[in-house]
Amino acid sequence: MIERTTRENNGSYLVKGYKNPEFPYLGEVELHDYSVFDTSDMDAIIEELLQVRKEVTDPEDPAHIDEVTRLAKKCKETPDTVLK
Repeated sequence: MIERTTRENNGSYLVKGYKNPEFPYLGEVELHDYSVFDTSDMDAIIEELLQVRKEVTDPEDPAHIDEVTRLAKKCKETPDTVLK
């Protein structure tokens, strides 16, 4: 599942800029370092991913966001896991 969530140039829509008030969780995502979120963060991350999904224009991007969302849901359902 993790391998499927890799998409080249996904930082253009998943990285929202540090301390972005509209995307408090995706605003923490970095391109060149790990960002780690635990199960308690998943509801907010999923909500932000759904918002991003509405904004993308490349026809392949929604499918990628759906994969990341599924991964976040799996993390939420699996205690003691993280999404990074």
